[in-house]
Amino acid sequence: MHRGVRVRGGTAPGAIIAYHLGEGSRSRISRFTERVLGQDRRENGRLYRRRGLLDQIPHWKVSRGVLVVRAQDRARVVRELRRWTRDVEAWPIPLTSKQLRRLATHPE
Repeated sequence: MHRGVRVRGGTAPGAIIAYHLGEGSRSRISRFTERVLGQDRRENGRLYRRRGLLDQIPHWKVSRGVLVVRAQDRARVVRELRRWTRDVEAWPIPLTSKQLRRLATHPE
C-alpha cells in the first residue's frame, strides 16, 4: 500500500466521499459547517477561523457534498460525517501523482 505522496508515473489510493445533510435546522447546519468544514467568523471587528476536521486533512471539494481525500484519511472523514448524517457513501479511487500533489498543497 502506498503511504507517501510521491508516486512517479503510477497511481496511489484515494477516496471520493459523497454526503447529503438533508433537511435540518439552521443551528444544526451551522454546527456541522463549523465542526467539519471549518468556518470564518467576525467578532468585535476581527476575523477568526474556527478550524474544522477538514482543515486538518488534505482534501478538495469536487462539488457540494463531494470530497476527494487520501485513502488513509477516508475512515476518519466518513466516521465524522456519519455523526451528522447517515447518507454518506465512499468509494476507493486511484489518484495520479498530479492529483496527489494537489491534495498535498490544497489549502482547504
